[in-house]
Amino acid sequence: MPLTQPTTRRPNGLAFKATYNDGGALGGLIGYRGVCSDRIIVQNVEVDRRAWCSDPDNKCLQYCDRGRNGPRPKVPPPDGQVYDGVCYESQLLARRPFKFWAGTYQSGPHRGEPIPIDFGKVVAGDIVLLTTLAPQRMERDRIVFACYRVGNVGKDKWGNYIESDGTMDLVLPERIAMSCRYWDYQSPNKDGSVFWGSGLFRYLDTDNTKRFVDELVFRLGDTSERDMLVRTLGNAIEIKPPQGGRGRPSGTSEGDEHRLLKELVAAKPELIGLPAGSEPEIEHSFLSGDRVDVKFDLPNGDAAVVEVETIVPEPGAHQAIKYRALLEVQRSEALGSGHVEAILVAHEFDGETRKLAEKYQIRLVKLRA
Repeated sequence: MPLTQPTTRRPNGLAFKATYNDGGALGGLIGYRGVCSDRIIVQNVEVDRRAWCSDPDNKCLQYCDRGRNGPRPKVPPPDGQVYDGVCYESQLLARRPFKFWAGTYQSGPHRGEPIPIDFGKVVAGDIVLLTTLAPQRMERDRIVFACYRVGNVGKDKWGNYIESDGTMDLVLPERIAMSCRYWDYQSPNKDGSVFWGSGLFRYLDTDNTKRFVDELVFRLGDTSERDMLVRTLGNAIEIKPPQGGRGRPSGTSEGDEHRLLKELVAAKPELIGLPAGSEPEIEHSFLSGDRVDVKFDLPNGDAAVVEVETIVPEPGAHQAIKYRALLEVQRSEALGSGHVEAILVAHEFDGETRKLAEKYQIRLVKLRA
């Protein structure tokens, strides 16, 4: 059933517990694009005895019972909706829009019946977090590996489900997911423990949901995933460094829009008001481990640092200030010498960024690749 988009209510969160799946992970951690490897099938079926994995109707259990001989379990075709004895985790990230079920009772008098969801607590615009726990990890290490915005809720033969509205079906880059701990955003149990027992979902309050989104935008850095969040959620986002010290992982990849704009600036310095003879260096490194998007050596002996953003410019203003000071030190000049210019390039600039740029002498250039 389609839900009405709320106009005043801040979004709540709903977290789902997904059985760990490495299908289609291509050497990484996060799969959910195929049936698990044999190692994880054995882990889920025989070691951890996950409820559905060890159900007699499950084809992974049947595969194990055959000594893993014969054909492996297969997922149904992408245009189908028949799970045919395999888990929906095996197709979770391969389908759009995202959709997750609360599941059915696996034992007891209600076996086979759908686990209820209080749809009165879920409205369009709420945020769903998909969480998992890798083998041999403690519950406090549970990570968020994907998220989406609620569009529809309903019930089918596999139980009650919550479906995405298709605007932000976001798979977290693996390095980000590993730093994004679910229990940083969920209140502990009544006894103070961090343990998720039975049940496939839990609710998050509005404050923790907002903090998750705000900190995720910070973690994502210059990626296309960050831009997707900002375009979808707009003014509801405040970019904030994560509490507890787990910030943006080093080596975070950049999005295509950011890369193309950075390369354009390096190739044509005159587009940002620098002399045509300026010599660029992309990803110039400092002893601190920081790297500026582009450093220019100017014909007159001066220099410029250029930080490139797309639609979220304010963090770039802070970075430009830092990189200017680092390059002055690298050039053995006094801070504020005037021989290194700080330039921020972005698609657009908001009022806060303009105030910051004026106060700290950052030149703003509006540019698209």
